Amino acid sequence: MHAPLYIVSVLCAALLAACGSQIVNPVTGESERSVMSEEREIAEGQKAHHQVLQEYGVVDNPSCRPM
Repeated sequence: MHAPLYIVSVLCAALLAACGSQIVNPVTGESERSVMSEEREIAEGQKAHHQVLQEYGVVDNPSCRPM
């Protein structure tokens, strides 16, 4: 016998709600779910920054600088 679709839907929703942790985005002030810690997110950003610098180098163009 198959479980009714609504039971499966409720169980899936509960499982997804339990994934990650609730955080507040400091830029928007909105509540979001995140599956990685702030420290891990910062580390991933630093790693990506390093990879971009290796691939493209540093652009030293005065017209690209903020005013």
